[in-house]
Amino acid sequence: MGPKGERLTCTGSAQVCKRPLPSARTGSPTPLAPSSSPMVTAPSDGAATEVTLLSVLAAVQACSDSISAFRDDQLRWNRDSDARLTSLRKDIVGRMDKLATDLKTVSSRVTGVEARVNTLSTDLKDLSRKQGELSTSVNTRLDKVEESHRSYAQALRGTEAATSNLATKVAALTEKVTRLEGDRRSSQLILSGLPEKPGQDLRATVIRTSS
Repeated sequence: MGPKGERLTCTGSAQVCKRPLPSARTGSPTPLAPSSSPMVTAPSDGAATEVTLLSVLAAVQACSDSISAFRDDQLRWNRDSDARLTSLRKDIVGRMDKLATDLKTVSSRVTGVEARVNTLSTDLKDLSRKQGELSTSVNTRLDKVEESHRSYAQALRGTEAATSNLATKVAALTEKVTRLEGDRRSSQLILSGLPEKPGQDLRATVIRTSS
C-alpha cells in the first residue's frame, strides 16, 4: 500500500513500483491488466526503498547469473563446435588423402591396362599377319597337292590306257601264240607224214596233208 492507502503496482525484473493514474470520470485508480509480475505491497517510507533496492539487486543478480550461464553455454557450445569442426576437418582431409591415393592407384592400374591392351593389340596384329602367311602357305601347298593329284590321276589314266593296250596286245599275242601253236602242231603232223626215203615227192605229201 502507498502512503495514502492506494495500491501500488510493481512491474519488471527490477520490481519498480508505480502509483496508478486517476480515472477520467470517477477519479478512482484505473484498473490495470493482469501482469505476470507479482504484486508487491511496498511498505511505506525507507522500507519501500530498501525493498526496491533488494528487488533490483536480486533482479540484477538473476540477470548476471543468466548471462553467466548463457556465456558458459555459449563457450561450451563453441568448444564443442570447434571440436566437431576439427574432427570433421581431419575426417575430410583424411578422406581426401585416401581419395588421392586411390586415384593414383587407379591411374597406375589404368596405365598398366593400357600397356597390356597395346601389347595385346600388337600380338593380335602379329597373329593376324602370321595367320595370313600360314593361309597363303597352306593354299599354295593345297594347290601343289591338287596339281600333283591331277598329274597322278592323269598318269593313272595313262597307265590304265597303257594297261588296256597291253592287255589288247597280250590278247593278240596270245591269239598269235595259239595260232603258232596250231601251226606247230600242224607242222609236226606234216613232218610226221614225210617219207623216210630220200627223193620221194614232197609236194604230194604236203597237198595230201593240207587237204
